[in-house]
Amino acid sequence: MSPAKAVVTDKAPKPLPQFSSAVKYNGMVYCSGSLGLDPKTFAFAEGGVKEQTRQALKNLAAVLEKAGSGLQNVVKANIFLTSMDNFKIMNEAWDEFFPADLDPKPARTCVAVYQLPLGGDVEIEYYTQITDTNLASLRYRLHPQLRHYSREVNRLNLTSQSPYPIYRSLAIFQDASKQPEPHAKDAIDIRAKGDNCHRVTIILHLNIPNSLSTKLIRRNRAGVIGLTIALLLSKDAKNKLFVIAEFMPGDYDIGYASPWAGANFFPTAEQGTLQAQLEQSTWKVLRHLATSVPEACVHFQEAVVYTREEDVGLAGPLFVGPGKEPWWKDVVDDCRGVPSEDLPRGIAAGTKFKTVCINPPLYLSWLVSECRRRGVIFKRQKIISITEAQDAQHPCGRATDIVVNATGLGSKSLKGVEDSTLFPARGQTVLVENDPGYMMAVTAGRDDRKLGYCMTRAAGGGTILGGCFQKDNFESSADFNLASQFMKNVVDLCPSIVKPGQGVEGLKIIRHAVGLRPMRQDGPRIEVDDESMGVIHCYGHGSYGYQTSWASAEMVVKLVGESKRARQPGLKSLL
Repeated sequence: MSPAKAVVTDKAPKPLPQFSSAVKYNGMVYCSGSLGLDPKTFAFAEGGVKEQTRQALKNLAAVLEKAGSGLQNVVKANIFLTSMDNFKIMNEAWDEFFPADLDPKPARTCVAVYQLPLGGDVEIEYYTQITDTNLASLRYRLHPQLRHYSREVNRLNLTSQSPYPIYRSLAIFQDASKQPEPHAKDAIDIRAKGDNCHRVTIILHLNIPNSLSTKLIRRNRAGVIGLTIALLLSKDAKNKLFVIAEFMPGDYDIGYASPWAGANFFPTAEQGTLQAQLEQSTWKVLRHLATSVPEACVHFQEAVVYTREEDVGLAGPLFVGPGKEPWWKDVVDDCRGVPSEDLPRGIAAGTKFKTVCINPPLYLSWLVSECRRRGVIFKRQKIISITEAQDAQHPCGRATDIVVNATGLGSKSLKGVEDSTLFPARGQTVLVENDPGYMMAVTAGRDDRKLGYCMTRAAGGGTILGGCFQKDNFESSADFNLASQFMKNVVDLCPSIVKPGQGVEGLKIIRHAVGLRPMRQDGPRIEVDDESMGVIHCYGHGSYGYQTSWASAEMVVKLVGESKRARQPGLKSLL
């Protein structure tokens, strides 16, 4: 048994000398009771029982994070109230942290007491597991309808002006129903036979007869970029793929950006840039998924983007001024300006168009399901260096020749990469039950408090409201003042999201969420590493990972193919 160890953090109120905030012991975290005290002022949160409950839960979340655990690992909770009249109000705050779709929910006891320390109205304590993140067993959760779904789709003949054609992305679905889904062990044997096989592992482990193997690493996070790369590489039956990730779909962590995304398609790039080319190409695939692949959980939605009067000329290519057309008007469908008489007060211009919205938890699970059906093998493991990835063996026992690094923000600390140009941009959202009927976004200019957007996820995934863009901010707890502000911005400009006469109080909140966008100063890095033999990078997609994912994966597939050819016997270099 491991020795007991006190948990100490300055993000929760400092405990009295008589006890610890929490104690770690034998794979568990035992938390002391938490009151609704602000850790900076040691004063109770204003707003009654609901705000005290929120603050108590935030304090406990900070303690668990420091202990190496999290709210998703809570086994048992005990709640103490000075009055059962506050039971309903307390539960409203509780539901923001433990959403309805959480399974299993923690066991819980709630009792009324005569008095609580310092005059508090609510106190909460937890018993929590410390999850072993190095388990080889998979913990991602697949939606039941996605596990063994077979669909044959005709390959579309598209002409792309982009230098990164997406024919593989559309062809990936062509003969899917003819391919059986092997079990992980069988997948090794099925393609190991014969003289013309390539074994790709994701991590990406590509083993080929001339002793070339490719390894695509997903360090820490099996996100949309890495999973899309895996799926496209699996189109080649000679590739054997092995994905290594610390977090899988179904996990929630502030640094695992993909599950927290909206996610939608809003063209945000400057015309003529690499990002613009990636967006244009990926749009064709997303439109195809929304039209013909319902199990991907992508659907069409009407969108309107507004430019505030004070933001004209300041807000980037998504938002245009009066009388102007965006450069991307021919990329999306049915793009047109909003008549001036229909613009809300304070808005200088607006653009309407047809776009898509994705349900990220189900979409990521669908990507995993499609990969597994094509024999891709997954392993839960944390990789701390490129060398470790290169040295890791494919399940077939072969060494790695090519590593594809799709670690997102992890590349900032990944040894052998340590990209100093990466930085986090904190985003915060609220998931609600309300459905406004369309997607909306409004500029913020230089004042982040004026930002607001909403989008309804496919397949009953609720509506996402946001948000913020806070550079180099690692705070994992939700800022409820900020949330109140952007919820008000959304209700003001998208009044159909609540019933007539209602304001923010008409929003039915499911949960608050915080994630870190993996931003990079020079945009995404998609290239062969000049210094590390056999390494291909694909990371730094910031806030536009979903809407550039398929074209980015196409580029990686091309680089892997070139690397395979370059490593034929007699060649001394990778490329």
